[in-house]
Amino acid sequence: MEQKRISIMADVTLYLGIGSLVAFLLSIILGLIIASMGIFSLFFIATALGAGAIVCGLMASRKHYDEGSLEQKYIRLGIMLGISVIVIVVIAQLIAYIFFTRMFKG
Repeated sequence: MEQKRISIMADVTLYLGIGSLVAFLLSIILGLIIASMGIFSLFFIATALGAGAIVCGLMASRKHYDEGSLEQKYIRLGIMLGISVIVIVVIAQLIAYIFFTRMFKG
């Protein structure tokens, strides 16, 4: 029963990580195509999904000790995707902030 729960948490971690990456890419693509929508409309969703992937991955990795298994690979991949999307979102927001403050400064 415990192994089945860890397997489900590993899958959830992977899917949340992939979902955060998809939400980030959709926000960039839709923001460039539809100017009124804005690029940053889905950044909050991408950040929330990335944080969910990190939390679920850390919970699952505390209970799973088999290093070579597929579940452990899913857990690590989900955590890496979640962290990378959050870092990219923060960098993109900082770049946009710097760009717009210099553009409208004077």
